[in-house]
Amino acid sequence: MMKSLLLSVLLLGGCATMNIDNFEDDSLTPNEMQMIATVGGEIMAGQYPPGKTTVALKPVGAFGEYLVEALRQHGFGVQDSNAVALHYLLDQLDDRTWRLGLITTDWRNDSVFHRDGNNTLIRGTQTQRVAP
Repeated sequence: MMKSLLLSVLLLGGCATMNIDNFEDDSLTPNEMQMIATVGGEIMAGQYPPGKTTVALKPVGAFGEYLVEALRQHGFGVQDSNAVALHYLLDQLDDRTWRLGLITTDWRNDSVFHRDGNNTLIRGTQTQRVAP
């Protein structure tokens, strides 16, 4: 019983001290980044109440700036600290596939985007996890 309690405390402590740097692949066009950022804003709005939630986000490039704008358009306040800490990962999985990861201390969503036969970027699968 004591081991279970200790393990729970360590796992929760790991969530509280999450230190993830934002990353974005720059091989997408600005229009593609903006489209993915808009989806990211929709995903966040489905998880956290817009208008009542302020997000702490430090963008590292063009995608991050698009994401900030998309969050604001959905009604989120965006600042550097003292809010729901949001981290993102936009990485290329292969030559036709990218992943958008949105991560907070208690939640993670991964959405996959890929190029179809017409070379158009479309949204594919999505997975979501809530921290224990």
